[in-house]
Amino acid sequence: MNGDASSHKPYNDVKGHINKGEEEEMEIIGFKESLPHKALTWIGHLVTLGLLRLIFHWWPQLGLYCTHTRCPLEKATKILVVDIYEKRFKSLFVKDIKKISLSENPGNS
Repeated sequence: MNGDASSHKPYNDVKGHINKGEEEEMEIIGFKESLPHKALTWIGHLVTLGLLRLIFHWWPQLGLYCTHTRCPLEKATKILVVDIYEKRFKSLFVKDIKKISLSENPGNS
């Protein structure tokens, strides 16, 4: 801890970066599933006769926002990858987290 105010935020480690400082730099934000949010979203699917589900298919980040809450990257089950190209174009991608244990790797002795 370097003592600055930003190091004391409760979700300081919610965001991370890939290729930091390079042209292909991307920001990643951690999310975990929220059962109350997910239940309300399913009710929304039923009330809109599936239209909400279609919208979430076109814009997956909206579905992520409605069914998950932000969390530290270590606890995340999904991440939102934010790619900003030449500081003009912004692309958002939702990806699942796959945890791999080194003890399960057959190549290790």
